[in-house]
Amino acid sequence: LRMYATATGTNIVFHWYKNGTLLGNAIAGDVVSVVDAKTKISAYTLPSAQLGDGGDYYVKISGDCKPDVLVGPIKVTIDTPPLITGKSQSPLEVCEGSPFTLSVTATGTNLVYLWEKFNPITTPPVWMPVGTNASSYTVNSALKIDQGKYRVTVTGKCGGPIQQTEFDVIVNIKPYIIYASDDTL
Repeated sequence: LRMYATATGTNIVFHWYKNGTLLGNAIAGDVVSVVDAKTKISAYTLPSAQLGDGGDYYVKISGDCKPDVLVGPIKVTIDTPPLITGKSQSPLEVCEGSPFTLSVTATGTNLVYLWEKFNPITTPPVWMPVGTNASSYTVNSALKIDQGKYRVTVTGKCGGPIQQTEFDVIVNIKPYIIYASDDTL
């Protein structure tokens, strides 16, 4: 992350601030270019921006002549890549007709969720989309066809490694009568 300020005047000094606090390593020595005798360009650089580096940045430009000039705020938001930090139980056993929910917890900026179910019957077998853009996927009344492998893919604004995790769902069939007779012996 690099922010610039350009100013013209006599004996110009740049003072960079974050959220009202003077940044100790951002005084005077940060002039990166001298255009002419009176025009200078200053840069404040964060070589590896971290989440805590977000905030409102200002630069105060001082010189021999007053008043000083305050420029800003320069609003800095640090986005974070997606990361799955937890998930619901897997394998998950449910009874036919019962609801079940699969869920993940994730951190990151502007997360997008894609829920899919593995279809081993197609040739070749494929993952089929089943869920909407949410951190959980719910089936209200499980059928035997709902049994199988599910996965969620989480992506975000920062790209980074795609986060993915899988779930196994087992649907137990309720007992039912196949044949009954009232014949007596």
